[in-house]
This record gives sequence, structure tokens and C-alpha cells, in this order.
Amino acid sequence: AGSLFLSALVTQCALAWIFAALFVLILRSAEWSGFFRSWSWAWGARAVALTAVLVRFVVPISHEARPAALDGTLFSTVCYCVYQAAKFANAWWLLEGALIYSGRTERPLGGRGMLALLVLFAVLSVLLSTTIEDALAVQAPLVILTSAYAAWALLRLPSARASFGTRLAGVTLVVQAVLWCLYLVAFSQPFRGTWPIVRTAWTVLTAHNSYFDLSVDVMVASGLLAILLQELHRRQLASEAERLRLTDELVRAERLRSLGTLVSGVAHELNNPLAAILGFSESLPAAHEEGERLRAAQVIREQALRCRRIVRGLATFSGHETEVQERIELAQLLERVVQGFQFELQHSQVSVAVEAGALPRVTGDRYALEQLFTNLLANAI
Repeated sequence: AGSLFLSALVTQCALAWIFAALFVLILRSAEWSGFFRSWSWAWGARAVALTAVLVRFVVPISHEARPAALDGTLFSTVCYCVYQAAKFANAWWLLEGALIYSGRTERPLGGRGMLALLVLFAVLSVLLSTTIEDALAVQAPLVILTSAYAAWALLRLPSARASFGTRLAGVTLVVQAVLWCLYLVAFSQPFRGTWPIVRTAWTVLTAHNSYFDLSVDVMVASGLLAILLQELHRRQLASEAERLRLTDELVRAERLRSLGTLVSGVAHELNNPLAAILGFSESLPAAHEEGERLRAAQVIREQALRCRRIVRGLATFSGHETEVQERIELAQLLERVVQGFQFELQHSQVSVAVEAGALPRVTGDRYALEQLFTNLLANAI
């Protein structure tokens, strides 16, 4: 029985250190804080507690002495004090992490002062106890309460945050609370021998408690790691959603900038023909000769066609219309452009002479070339 107990204790201690190292590595690599930091400390404290009780039993065996022979010695008392204090810290940090994760608190429970009081109480419980069973009976209520409260916090999560990990850890913590209720009864029994001197349900429970604790440790650690994976996945989805949102905002801002540039250009392009239309339309009532009226009406018509062409250019810009290529007389085109600026030229007291000479005919978009010469002349005026 002693060898079975020792082998289970060694396995439990080794797994506790493995879990503690795993949690610390994840904590440092992922820069986690809050709930995961508390759980990392909890596993570190559990590993220290199991190491202390393992040393308590291994040292006398290595000296070919019975473990009970060191009961009451300074060595045994120090080991039990370390064990009790670390187990108190383990229970407290486990509860703290569950409450932080569930959103019921955002900061450590009670701070360092509360933790120091728990450690002091744990040490006093060992110093005032006559046996380790009495110290465990003091430890049991804290483990029961913290396990039950942590389980309640994890199992009461909203469906959006509940997962396999939270349910596994919550149910296992319930099992741990029930198990320590049984431990409390078992440690209160008058039996103080070595199992199986008196074979009862309580002696079986106390003799194999390391195996029960080992199973609970594995299940709790698995649940907490599953919670971590779920949280990583949730943060990844949140980061992806934020990236998509920023990308959409960037695209929208770029579209607005392009639209602003386009509107500004269109306003500039429409201003010249509209000015000509306005000028010639105002001259129509004052025109006395039929020829002047016809020429003014012709200019108005040409400038209106330019406006329509500019608007159609928006469709060309969006890819819904293609440019029209045709043979163009440049001299006639320049004459029409200058006529469109007649009133602006008079107002500015500027004279423009068209000396086209024998310009060749070219192939191109009539309205695009007219717009080009219009912009050049407008900028020159």
C-alpha cells in the first residue's frame, strides 16, 4: 500500500510540474494576463505543495526509516507547512482565475494581503494540529468552497462563451468539491493505522486519495487548457473581424477620396461650358440680327453637347461606355473652343486669334480633344 501511495504521489507531483511549466510557457509566449496568470500560479502552487509532501515521505524511506517516525519533527512540520500554505494558495488562485474569466471580477481577490492571511492561517493550522489528518480537515472546507464557487462561475457562463472547456472544468471542480467532502469525513474518522488494517470505505478513500486527486488534476488541467484554446480562437476571430473592418474603412475612405477628386474635376469641367451657355443665353434678347441669334444658339447647343459629353464621361470612367473615335478638323474644333470663351475674353479684355493654318485631320475623340483645348485656354485666361 505504501509503494502504491508513493508511486501515485510521484506521478501526481510530476504531472503538476508539467502542467505548471506548460501554463507558464503559454503565459509568457502569448503575453496573457488576468485569468490565465492566476491559473498558472495555481498550478505552480500545487506543484510546490505536492513536492513538499513527496519530500516528507521520500526522505525517511531513503534512510530506511518509516515515514511515521518523523511525525512531530521540525522537518515534518516544515514540509506540512509548505504543503498546507501552497494548497491554500492553489485553491485561492484557481477560484480567482475562474471569477476573472467569467467577468465577475477584474482584479485579484483581496490582493496580496488576503493571500498572506490565508498562508498564515494554513501555517497555524499545521502548527496547532497533532496529525496531518487534522490539517487536511482544516484544508477541506476551503477547497470545497473555492471549488464549488469556481464551478458555479464557469457553468453559469452565457451560451456565447460557454464551451467544452468551461463545462469540463466546471463539472470536474464539482467532482473535486464532492470528493473533498468525502475526504473531510474520512479524515475525521478515528482510524490512524496503515491501510488495510481496518478495511472500510473511508480507509480505501484515504489510502487511494492520490489516485483520485491525480484523476481530478488531469481533468481540471484539460478543461483549463481547452478554455485557453477557445479564448485564443475567439481572439483570433475578433482580430480577423477588426482587420476586415479596418480594410472596409480603408476601401471606403479611398472610394470617397476618389469620388471627391472626380466630383471636383467634373465641376471644373462643367464650369467652362456652363459659363458660355450663360453668357450667350443672356445675349440672345439683345441680339438684333438673325445671324447673331443663330450663332449664339449654335454656341449654346455646342456647349450643352459638351456638358452632356462630360456627364457621359462619368460612364466612361466607370467602364460602362467607350470613347467614340472619328476624323476631326482641328481648325474648326479650335474655332468652336474660342467661340465658347467669347464673353469671358471680352470681360477679361483678352483677344485670341486662331491661326490654325493647314492643320491635318486627326482621328480621336472629338469631345475629349475639345475639353483638352478648353482647359488649356481656361488656364491661359
